[in-house]
Amino acid sequence: MLITRKTQEAISKVYEGLGWAHSERVAFCREVCGVPWAQTEADGTRLVQQLKRMKPISKKKVQGVAALYKDLGWNAAQQAGFNRRTCGKDQPETQIDGNKVYHGLEEMLKRLLRPHYGAFKALVAALMAEQRRGGMTAWEVSFVKNIYGKMDSPATVSPQMVKKVREIAHKLGIECGFPSLRELAAVYNAAHREESREQKVGG
Repeated sequence: MLITRKTQEAISKVYEGLGWAHSERVAFCREVCGVPWAQTEADGTRLVQQLKRMKPISKKKVQGVAALYKDLGWNAAQQAGFNRRTCGKDQPETQIDGNKVYHGLEEMLKRLLRPHYGAFKALVAALMAEQRRGGMTAWEVSFVKNIYGKMDSPATVSPQMVKKVREIAHKLGIECGFPSLRELAAVYNAAHREESREQKVGG
């Protein structure tokens, strides 16, 4: 099957993002597909997949990772250590690297929040009751209602939700009953230090 227009456009878009010259594009295509230009849909799909692995990390993803690290209160050494464990580099360089780090942070926090999920649900329920008294903005009311309708399991809770729910509760003077992101990160750090210590002893 000949390459489709959609795949050709996807290839061109990634090439433009990389800022590659014509000769660089031809050389890369030869290396991946054995021809100077992708001619079949299979070649095109393979080329897109390889190009995406080289796509530089976006500004938005950099900001997203940085915001999570800030919420966790981690220093540069702690950030570099987590980056190495998730993407193999001190700093994420490609979009795939960034996704690995970001999703790794999200999954780590979700796992640590799981034992406190009941307290999180109770707080959201308390905020649902509080919103009838007019203590929240229209956006906060909408946010809480949206979360309340999606709390099927701990997997549906994101770090951003935890942060915002705590902020709203703090504003209203309601006790949270579950750890902050920094406190969850401290639990992770303590467990990781213990694991490293055991590995050294075992080695």
